[in-house]
Amino acid sequence: MGVRPTYIRHIHGSQRTSSAGPDVFARPHTGKPYRDLIKLHHIVDENTRYIYTLGKCLYPPGFESVSSMQRWMVVYVVQGRLRFRDRVLTPGDFVYIPPAISHILTSPRGETPLYYWFTSDDAMLRPLLQACGFGEDAIVGHCAEGEQVSGLMERMIYRPHGSADYRVFFVGVFGQLLSYFSRDAAGAGEKLSVRLFERCLTYIEYRSGLLTVDELAKNYHVSRQYLYQIFRQNGGASPQTYIMEAKMKSADKFLLTTDYSITQIAEHLRYNNYNHFSQAYKRFYGILPRERRRQAMGQHGPGQNPPG
Repeated sequence: MGVRPTYIRHIHGSQRTSSAGPDVFARPHTGKPYRDLIKLHHIVDENTRYIYTLGKCLYPPGFESVSSMQRWMVVYVVQGRLRFRDRVLTPGDFVYIPPAISHILTSPRGETPLYYWFTSDDAMLRPLLQACGFGEDAIVGHCAEGEQVSGLMERMIYRPHGSADYRVFFVGVFGQLLSYFSRDAAGAGEKLSVRLFERCLTYIEYRSGLLTVDELAKNYHVSRQYLYQIFRQNGGASPQTYIMEAKMKSADKFLLTTDYSITQIAEHLRYNNYNHFSQAYKRFYGILPRERRRQAMGQHGPGQNPPG
């Protein structure tokens, strides 16, 4: 189809250079951190364009990168250690990052990890992703086929290609790469949504429900849609349900252990007015807050010290 890839070398801290062929890689590396990659923009028509990227990266020590793309990404570590969120990846480990999650990659202080990555937004790859066990969940695992993965990536990046149809060629290569990770993706790989769900619950409780779903999603660098998905998968309810539960438990604690007025409690819990708070409390507990406090005072007497 006349579409050929672009070869790019980017030395950290310097301007990147590109070429229509791998001659851009002819000079040896200077020892500085770098990114070598091959990138294809496959233009189908004026409204449809697909992107494929394969790369090799020597990461700067102590460097942190946070980015968000509309494409999935697979990172495979071959040297040193690389952090993804709270996980430390060592040689042979991989992470699959779906489009809904921001890429957060960090190199430990004093280390320069080396890794490969590949990514695309081509719809032709969706059946392959699903067949290999990849979906909307981030997955961390270990690949036993390290030599095959490294060898294929090296050939793809540093040698010219003669395929007549680059889109089909790249889809085939990406499918082969995905197959190397499929065993862990389908079973042994740890699905990070469970960990993220548990961390979100802890954070909601820590904040006493005083946050929005958007604030929760932003705190963990995921989309609102993905957050709703993992909550339904792992908890059977929306994040808003858990936030409301934490907020109502906090409200009940204030009612039973402090002398704050109900209006003060409503304001603290970010309700616009007394009536809005009272109705929300009744929907949750089946009783109005003033009745709840009256019952408690009849049994135990008023509270003394408001919590911090």
